[in-house]
Amino acid sequence: MDIASLHTIDVDTGAQPRPGLETPWTLFVDDLKELFKHLDVQDAIMVGHSHGGGEVTHYLEKHGTGRFKKAVLVGAVPP
Repeated sequence: MDIASLHTIDVDTGAQPRPGLETPWTLFVDDLKELFKHLDVQDAIMVGHSHGGGEVTHYLEKHGTGRFKKAVLVGAVPP
């Protein structure tokens, strides 16, 4: 494997419309799907830590595993 060919996509949920108000899971994972489609992500490894583990789980539940070969959950908060 040529390590120079590997890429990392770090996704930030961005600013919230009101403090203390979280973006609903459904909107966030739909945005991720569009991002991965736009970037033509294939055979990727999706990694989620803490709250991000729940996001990975929700994404895979709603949109499937088609673009990913593995999922890694690290200290994940259950969905």
